[in-house]
Amino acid sequence: MLRMHDASLGEAALDGPVNNALEMVEKLYRSKRVKQVFVRRAFRYWTGRNETINEAPVLQDAYKTDEEKGGIMKALLISLLTSDAFLYRTK
Repeated sequence: MLRMHDASLGEAALDGPVNNALEMVEKLYRSKRVKQVFVRRAFRYWTGRNETINEAPVLQDAYKTDEEKGGIMKALLISLLTSDAFLYRTK
């Protein structure tokens, strides 16, 4: 039996044992925290910079779009790449 972490991570979707790697991936997929981190990392990758505090709405919109579309990467990317924040990306 695998464990995600010995201590509680504070999110029920991540806490507890898993029997194999597929169960671990499923837990990570269901985690809101992991999805938020993924959206932030996608923003950083596609804009070539860290987000600013003023861009929180862009990240929130991208997260909301991802949730509404069921985790479809294309929808997340469209949300990020059509935001005003994308205009200020670095090369």
